Amino acid sequence: MIMRAFPLLFTLACLGCVACVQAQLPTDPPISKATKSSAQKIGDEMDGLKISISPTAKGNGGNAIKLLPKDPQINVVLQNTSSKPLNIFEEWNSWGAYNLTLKVTKIDGKVLQKPLIISNLQTAWLKNFDSVETIQPAKAITREVHLQVPTESLNPRRLYGKFPFPKEGHSSQITMSAVFANDDPKSDTSREKKVVWTGKIASPPTNYRVYWGVTSVKTVTP
Repeated sequence: MIMRAFPLLFTLACLGCVACVQAQLPTDPPISKATKSSAQKIGDEMDGLKISISPTAKGNGGNAIKLLPKDPQINVVLQNTSSKPLNIFEEWNSWGAYNLTLKVTKIDGKVLQKPLIISNLQTAWLKNFDSVETIQPAKAITREVHLQVPTESLNPRRLYGKFPFPKEGHSSQITMSAVFANDDPKSDTSREKKVVWTGKIASPPTNYRVYWGVTSVKTVTP
């Protein structure tokens, strides 16, 4: 009787072990909201802040940018599309100095193996605190990416960064986008006790006809 019962007991014991092992097997953790968000494509608008590059001239029937020899720069518009004021860090301090960059992906239709990332000149601060600039609802501000070392420097004529300037007196087609980011989780409030916008937005890659040292391009009027 005992021998007949042994196979049944052994089978029941094995089934119990299998169930125990299955219960202990690790399961895939649920995807967090942050993971889902980071996997999404970066758009030109997030949490009420929208970004775009502002052409400064019209040429050849499309977007054109005329770079002035005195202070070549690319103008970028940040617009508040929400119904509440938005705060972003001012450019003069270290929190806001490098929030804005340009990303160049093509020159005259040729895809670059590695995109060019251009930002404003690095700065040293004698004083530094996290002051903010407020963008009111339905309003916009313009910020610039300067492509030349400021005149206070020893060599004011040296062009800054890796921006692909055309030959002087000529133009070239440059595909680029503007990126604005404040992803420091510690910088969610400023010294002025104001909540600061955090996130990352990028204007869509767009072809621009960039002129350098050309005076015949018609300037855009508001």
